[in-house]
Amino acid sequence: MSMTTSVISSVTSSDKVLDFESPFEKAKLSAVDSHIKSLVYQKDYPCVGALRAVKKGEYRIGIYEEFGKGTSSKALKNDLLNFLAEQKKTNSPYLSFWASFPEDFVHSEEDFENRLWQELSSLSSLDIKSWDPNFSSNPDDKNFCFSLDGSAFFVVGLHSKSSRRSRTFPYPSMIFNLYDQFEIITRMNQYESMVQTNRKKGLRFEGDVNPMVEKYGDRWEAIQFSGRQNDDTWKCPFHRFMKGVGL
Repeated sequence: MSMTTSVISSVTSSDKVLDFESPFEKAKLSAVDSHIKSLVYQKDYPCVGALRAVKKGEYRIGIYEEFGKGTSSKALKNDLLNFLAEQKKTNSPYLSFWASFPEDFVHSEEDFENRLWQELSSLSSLDIKSWDPNFSSNPDDKNFCFSLDGSAFFVVGLHSKSSRRSRTFPYPSMIFNLYDQFEIITRMNQYESMVQTNRKKGLRFEGDVNPMVEKYGDRWEAIQFSGRQNDDTWKCPFHRFMKGVGL
């Protein structure tokens, strides 16, 4: 079994990558960082928040192995807790955490979606804190959202088989943001304008507005995590106390 690797990077405005564990890990980390920039710096990339985070150096990267097996759950949980603490300390509205699995691949959008929820289920199985009180812990409830350490996260999945250009990435990856950050942006009176800008950019970048966002918006968040085009019969494959091989 491969050993779990967890590398957190602090990417600054000078593009210096910090806290790598070895030259090999540094190379993997730099490759992921390069692909992140190539993605979000595309003309009309339809996520203002991601672009601002990268331009301001407010993103962190974790490198893991065996996507969907739970092997890296302990490392990923610790890294997310550090990210959570940093966001609470800085109150940054755009700070993001990228969890990437550069040695893995997926066969299809369905394969990615299943493995994404396996990862989140394994993560949740390690969490003993109460669920975020603003969301349901029942995956059958449309108000369900992934929670860790009492805080809800919005998760954006990216992978090589995505049907959306904005979600296409060489490696299976998950971007984590706190729902509290959306509240910060709302209090700054920037949320609605950001949504409208994303939609306009999406039309130019993809040729259409993301139909999942248009259909479900804020009413059903979890169905949008993987980026797959799901219909109303979709069942969230989340199991809070699932035990992965790494647990």
